[in-house]
Amino acid sequence: MVEVVLRDIVARYNQFLAVDSVSLTIGSGQFVTLLGPSGCGKSTTLRIIAGLMKPTSGAVFFAGRDVTAANAADRKIGMVFQSLALFPHMTVAENVAFGLKMRGGAPAAIKKRVQRMLEMVRLDHLSDRYPSQMSGGQQQRVALARAIAVEPSILILDEPFGALDRKLREAMQVELHQLTREMKITSLFVTHDQEEALMLSDAIAVMNKGRIEQFGTPQEIYAAPATRFVADFMGMTNFLQGRVTGRNGNGLNISIGEATMRTPEFETASNGEDITFAVRPEKIVLAPAQAPSQAAIEGIIRQVTYHGDASRIVLALKNGETMVALEKNDRQSGDRSVGSTVWAHWAPEDMRVFAQ
Repeated sequence: MVEVVLRDIVARYNQFLAVDSVSLTIGSGQFVTLLGPSGCGKSTTLRIIAGLMKPTSGAVFFAGRDVTAANAADRKIGMVFQSLALFPHMTVAENVAFGLKMRGGAPAAIKKRVQRMLEMVRLDHLSDRYPSQMSGGQQQRVALARAIAVEPSILILDEPFGALDRKLREAMQVELHQLTREMKITSLFVTHDQEEALMLSDAIAVMNKGRIEQFGTPQEIYAAPATRFVADFMGMTNFLQGRVTGRNGNGLNISIGEATMRTPEFETASNGEDITFAVRPEKIVLAPAQAPSQAAIEGIIRQVTYHGDASRIVLALKNGETMVALEKNDRQSGDRSVGSTVWAHWAPEDMRVFAQ
């Protein structure tokens, strides 16, 4: 296990700034995910950590040692990519043994290590098969066993489950989570899938336009997004405009059209200031009447779509904006037909406030 530190990393492709002054610490034994949309700089950051490209400026440290100029082969990296790059002419055991042989290991030690790795990924009974004779999930486990067989300083995974169907991807996520915790291996995962990042990670770095917008635990990223971009990317689809009309205890009073509600405190907001607040669709409760203890706003149902255990309900508000509620079908009360009037309620602590 090693601690990996990035210090003020900058990467340019000609005039394009791909990574902009990124600093990040991946603690020893931690599983950290770089999360963000395509083109945000996460794969470039991964390539710099792996030694596959050099940064324009900045430094990379493994266990306190500056490895910025070191080649990938000298960094002792284990890598798994979406394109697994298994050798089709080699058996499962031979694929897993490949890196160990390249490092000059003794045959008996290699055989023992390969057996141990295949047992960990539950493929020891398929050691003599070829990749073409295996399912996608089995091939993925072979690639993972090959990557960890060499006892890497850090395990790097670049969207490894992107080609798998949803059910298989979820099964592999559970296996990866269990395996990396058992081995206590320092891991860097790259994905654009929010649910995958939340499920797997000890910490998440949300990237946007080459910078890290927020770094924190999955709980912090999901429940307390620091910026509007992070809130939007993590599913806070309701962004409403309001104006501060005063303070109320530890919170703010804001007006949204004819409605006034209390929000959590926003330190830099002042009277008369325009703000944006966000609330998750699943935090909204619909009812036929207003509940005084909750933040609430009246709306007219404009669309209802069925999603199995829940329905997605779009409300038109009096100020012209829309709000989306995700409501469990077994908890509905009152009329949910298009055109009916309802009150949308949520707890003040479920709101996130952003300056405009």
